Amino acid sequence: MAALIALALILGLPVIPRRWRVCLLLPLAVFQIYPPWLVVGQLPVPLALIVTYAFWPELLREAKFLLAVKPIRLLLGVMVVMIISFLWSVNVRLGLVSLNNLLSFIVVFAGVASQARSNYRWIVHGLTMMYFASIALAASVIAFRFAPTEKLIFLQTKVATWFISSNTLTELFQDGSNNVFDPDKSGGFAFVNGNGASTFLGVVAMVALGTGRAYRKPLHIVMGMLLLAAVPFAGSKAGLLLTFPALALFLVARIAKKERGAVVLLGLQAALIAVLVIKIVGLTGSGASGPSLGGQISDTADTRLQVWSFALQMFIQSPILGQGFGGWQVTFPSYARFAGVPTDLPPHNTFIYLWSQSGLIATIFALGFVMHILKRSFSYMTISDAELSGLGAMMALGYGWLLFQGFGENEGLIGDVHMQPVLAAALALFTVRVTARTERIQSGYA
Repeated sequence: MAALIALALILGLPVIPRRWRVCLLLPLAVFQIYPPWLVVGQLPVPLALIVTYAFWPELLREAKFLLAVKPIRLLLGVMVVMIISFLWSVNVRLGLVSLNNLLSFIVVFAGVASQARSNYRWIVHGLTMMYFASIALAASVIAFRFAPTEKLIFLQTKVATWFISSNTLTELFQDGSNNVFDPDKSGGFAFVNGNGASTFLGVVAMVALGTGRAYRKPLHIVMGMLLLAAVPFAGSKAGLLLTFPALALFLVARIAKKERGAVVLLGLQAALIAVLVIKIVGLTGSGASGPSLGGQISDTADTRLQVWSFALQMFIQSPILGQGFGGWQVTFPSYARFAGVPTDLPPHNTFIYLWSQSGLIATIFALGFVMHILKRSFSYMTISDAELSGLGAMMALGYGWLLFQGFGENEGLIGDVHMQPVLAAALALFTVRVTARTERIQSGYA
């Protein structure tokens, strides 16, 4: 029955105007919403996924356009190689999840691109709603950081199952604890993993700063700064270290343009850097207060190096095909017991995991996807036109955050289910508006 309800919703929701579906999907990227009556084959289905696939008419209409967009062609290449890699995979179900993630990204891209060509301002409205939802998430991240016991109590309530898959929560208190029991980690109401929350908040902060510049939205800039300030509270060391260069880059840009408010931002940045320095040098005390941030970073780096050492050994054995889906989970535990690290660790690197699952060719396609996005977006960041430079910054910094945190985390090429709609919408807005704006400038109507 749940499958029929899901199918009916997907087929029926397109009667809602496309602009409203865009405005509905973007805040749902944060909340997800798992209704207890929408469980298909023991898998809880979030409303965000239902709304995503409700863009199927746009996907069909935009098929020709999609094939003309290089990043989408490269993602399709990754998908084809993934399907082929099922032949040597031990857990095809993992592969189906990865395929669904990539397909969802492409469907959202099609829907948002279609709306961008009609009236892109509705996308900006949808992003504004998503920023407000992200502020609520950031507030819960901060609250749970200071109340770790309440965090665990919340994760065992029925309320939590509306924002996090009940399967994830069940596994959480059995053998899939991840880092949720670490009092220094906080994922807020929507994440069990503090690293995931950190990545999401960072990505959304970068997108907000970009749209604030592109469309002269001071509110977006304020919300972007608030989200960025919340990143350190998630407890991810990579996210914490990324916060400061992001603040510095934004601050330098504002000072260069002599914008008011730069002094306030300078004070905020100085305060945050002071906190970081204190943590790194270990001046927060000793004993009961735990190791300094510098010691934690060193310990984490040692574990990552152990994991990547194993990945290198596996790469030497099978550089072209990789291990197939599930191969890492089968082979890593024996090495982990020998090396003295947890047996359930993932590769903690986007490209290593992609190689492990689908081999070298999929990784090459993925690298092409990343390089194309960064090269094109960086080329617009220094243009004097506000919309072009803002959208360039949105895409370069937003995807750049995911990429650089992904070098030490496991968020995937296009992020998790929360990040995929955001990045797909940002890429669609960037692709359509950059083309339209450039043509307008060249024609002399700017």
